[in-house]
Amino acid sequence: MFEDVNYGGGVGRNLVAATAAAPSFTVGRPNAVVELYDNSGNLDRTTTTGAGGEYGFAGLVDGDYDVRVVNSSVTSSRTGATGTEWSVQTYRVDASTGTAVAVTDRVGGATPGSQDGPQNPGAANLSSFTAQSVARAKVITGISVTDVDFGYSFDCIVNKNNSGQGSLRQWLLNANALANTNLAQAGRWTGTDTPSGCWPTARLARPQCRHSHAVRRGVASITLTSALPAMSTPAVLDAQTQPGWSSAPLVELNGAARARRRTDCPSPPASRRARADRRPVHRERSLHHHRGGDTIAGCRIEPTRPAPPRRRMAITAS
Repeated sequence: MFEDVNYGGGVGRNLVAATAAAPSFTVGRPNAVVELYDNSGNLDRTTTTGAGGEYGFAGLVDGDYDVRVVNSSVTSSRTGATGTEWSVQTYRVDASTGTAVAVTDRVGGATPGSQDGPQNPGAANLSSFTAQSVARAKVITGISVTDVDFGYSFDCIVNKNNSGQGSLRQWLLNANALANTNLAQAGRWTGTDTPSGCWPTARLARPQCRHSHAVRRGVASITLTSALPAMSTPAVLDAQTQPGWSSAPLVELNGAARARRRTDCPSPPASRRARADRRPVHRERSLHHHRGGDTIAGCRIEPTRPAPPRRRMAITAS
């Protein structure tokens, strides 16, 4: 069980690659809950990972099994982690033949639009709840199945949900809690938290992402029902990291459900605020807050209601 601390998007990476990319971190994660299910989906036994993320199930009879990781039990190696942060699967394997084969195109888990279920109390069948991280494994007499690995990131946005695992809101909560010390995400700014976009949009063909969410006009629209958390740490929200991005917007923040459409990004000693009302007002590629270290890039800000006569539209930083 490992954390791909410096995952920067694209296909999932295995333990060797994740370890090499994050020499300052202990990527193997302890105390993650791992469940083993028989071929009928019934819970066989449960264990937790050791200090280096290792786990195992001994004394199994021949047959097919499913190995499941409880996502909420996966913790980050970054300073500030409390165990309440939600990770997103970036890597798993398929050992259905008895040999582990890398699966790199399931970034977001089995169902990116849903949240992984809690630990099985004992009687629940695997088919009765959402299980994001499941690997099939075949046990054959005299052969040990090894390297049934799972990888996770705390910097992925993989759905359009207002909150919960894989959402924009959860990334903001993760970014505020987890320190950026020694962070060097692949292809991103060193020491700055940058989420890897893997939103579902109809116009994209992304080998690393598998989604089935409905979209509007080829754009992934995130409908916010409440204000987003204030950003308290240097971070970059770059829509250009979405696979398939060229020039047209692929991701939309829809604040129509909010009486006041405002997102504040305080990074002491100042904050940035963007407002809009009806027509496109700004199409620059990025907004930078140099003193606080925040960046919003690759975005188009559009208003959503008619503007009063003669009212000038603007994007302001204060």
